[in-house]
Amino acid sequence: MDLKSLSLPERVAAGTGCVAVLATIVGGVLYGAFEFRATARMREDLGQAPSGWAASLRAYARAPNLAPFMIARSEAGDAAAEAHDTTRAWRLPGIETAYRAMAGGPEAATSVDSAIWNRVAADTSLDRFVRLARRREWQALDAVLAGADSTVRRNVLAIPVPRYGDLRNTCRALVVRAALRLNQGDQAGARTDLGAAVAIGDQMFRREPSLVGSIIGRSIIGSGANGWLRLARATGDTALARRAQAARDWAAIPPTATDVLLAATDTALAFAQDTSLALGMRAEALGDILLGYVVRPHGALFGVPGRYRRAIRALGRDPDPDLARLATMTAATAERVHFRGLGELMREAHPGAAR
Repeated sequence: MDLKSLSLPERVAAGTGCVAVLATIVGGVLYGAFEFRATARMREDLGQAPSGWAASLRAYARAPNLAPFMIARSEAGDAAAEAHDTTRAWRLPGIETAYRAMAGGPEAATSVDSAIWNRVAADTSLDRFVRLARRREWQALDAVLAGADSTVRRNVLAIPVPRYGDLRNTCRALVVRAALRLNQGDQAGARTDLGAAVAIGDQMFRREPSLVGSIIGRSIIGSGANGWLRLARATGDTALARRAQAARDWAAIPPTATDVLLAATDTALAFAQDTSLALGMRAEALGDILLGYVVRPHGALFGVPGRYRRAIRALGRDPDPDLARLATMTAATAERVHFRGLGELMREAHPGAAR
C-alpha cells in the first residue's frame, strides 16, 4: 500500500489500525505471560505442599471430644454477641505475659506478673464470662454482620474481622484464676474457670465464620488444656492428664498449607461441602475458590467458572445456616467480580485503603 496515495483521514485510520493491532498483540503476549506465571506459581505451591496436606487440614478443622473439659451449657441464648462487644470487653494490660509466667511456673514470674495474678484472683467481673460459657448458642456470624453495612451481602470480601485478642486474653485470665484457685485448694472453682475457658474456645473454634476466629478458638482451647494438665498433675489424676495432654497437643498443631487451597479448587470445594469441618475452615475454602481464580488474569477477565459458581450457589441450601449465608454472599461476589474486577471489589470492601 502506498501511503502517499491516501488522504490524511485515511492515513490516520490506517495508523490507528496498526496501533490497535500492535496493542492487541502486546496485550495478548502480556496476558499469556502473566497467566502462565500465575498458573506456574500455583502449580509450584501445590507441588511443594507436604504429603497428605489435605488430610492434615481436615484433621486440623475437626475438634476432638472436649466434653470432659467444658462447663455444662445449661442456659439458653446466644453468647457471641456479648462476647464480641468490645465496649464491654475485659481488659488487663500485661495479662498475656502474666499467663505465660503462670504456665511456665512461679520461677518464671516477675513482681509485675505477681501483681497481675493478685488482680485476676480478686476480679469478679470474670464471672460474666463464666455465665457466657454456659449458654448453648454462639451466633458469631450475626454478631459480625451487625457491625457491617449492606455491602457485605453482595461482597463477601467486606466481612469485618472482629478483635479477637481481648476475648483470648479474657479466657487466659480465667486459666490464671483457675491456677490460683487450685493453689488455694479450691478445686471446684478451678474446674469451673477452666471449663468456661475451654467452652468458649470450643464455640469459637467451631462457630466463628473466619479461619482467624477458629484459630483463636483453638488457641484458647490450648490454654485451657494447659490448665487442666496442671490440675491433673496437682491432683494425681493420670487419666485426666493423658486426655489433657492430647487436647493440648491437638491445639498446638499449626494450620499447615491452608494457602494451597487457592491452587486446589476441587479440594477447596470439597472442604466447603464437608459439614464435619469447623465453620471457619469451610468459609476459608469458599473464599479460596473465589480468590484462586480472580488472582489470575483468566479469572479476572472471565470470572469463576460456571460449575464452581453453581456449586457455591448450591451451598446456599447447606444445613448449617451460617455456612449457607456465607455461600450466598460468596456466590453474589463471584457473579460481580467478572463485571467489577477484583480491585474494584477490594476498594468497595475497604474504602479507606484506597485513599
